[in-house]
Amino acid sequence: MTLDTHTFRAVGFPLRLHAGKNALGQLESEVKRQKSKRAFVICGKTVASKTDLLGRIQNELGPLYAGAFDGMDKDSSWPAVEAAVAAARAAGADLLIALGGGSVIVGTRVVAILLG
Repeated sequence: MTLDTHTFRAVGFPLRLHAGKNALGQLESEVKRQKSKRAFVICGKTVASKTDLLGRIQNELGPLYAGAFDGMDKDSSWPAVEAAVAAARAAGADLLIALGGGSVIVGTRVVAILLG
């Protein structure tokens, strides 16, 4: 069997990843580039309680900030994903921001899929 006899196609939701010292400085322009009016942050409890990142994001976005869900847990459990979907829907979110590592990023992508 040769590789050229197989085809592959991947379809996914748009993803832009910013990391590092100046990542928050890019946030407002990214939200505006997406023409979003209701940006919603998804993170875990540690990021929410042990850092000032949520407050900094809220300050950076001003009226574009729709709220946050801080209950995404390790391994993005189904109950956490369902709760995040409900919170994002209640906030009228039109854009999701994953704030954290792997589980938060994966969980946020599932939330995006479920919100359609």
